[in-house]
Amino acid sequence: MPEPPSWARSGILYLAIVVEALLVLQYALGLWTNVYGVGLNAAGLYTSSSSGSTYSAHVDLGYLLGLLSLLIVILAALHRQARVIAQSVFLLLWIGIAGVTGRLFVTGSPNPAIDSFLMGLAFLFAFGTGIGLVVTLLRARTTGPAAPPAGAPPAPAGSA
Repeated sequence: MPEPPSWARSGILYLAIVVEALLVLQYALGLWTNVYGVGLNAAGLYTSSSSGSTYSAHVDLGYLLGLLSLLIVILAALHRQARVIAQSVFLLLWIGIAGVTGRLFVTGSPNPAIDSFLMGLAFLFAFGTGIGLVVTLLRARTTGPAAPPAGAPPAPAGSA
């Protein structure tokens, strides 16, 4: 079986770091929407979906996070390391669950607390999974055959 492309691991690592940063921004936008974006919708019901541009940015960023996490899964499949594939799939799953429960929260009237709770929990699991993915990839970068100590004679030819 041929070696997986080295750019796949690098791509996963860089995208995972970007996803982690975007998840922090997503969290901040969600907090802002929750605190400052509440009001009455067209039907006169109390809802958090009336926050305008902050809410729109929160939704759009959620779609971007979904696409980036899908790209990470594709790169992980090319990388062919089971742990990285599993972490990538769980990252996509948690981001998807956060998005779906977030949509359910906003479209429900009154806003169901359980959907908000599940959205927050899925975010937390996505964030933790992303950190685990970054750590896994960084460890893979630093582990490998040990270099001989400084000043040691070179290994004889043919030994490995």
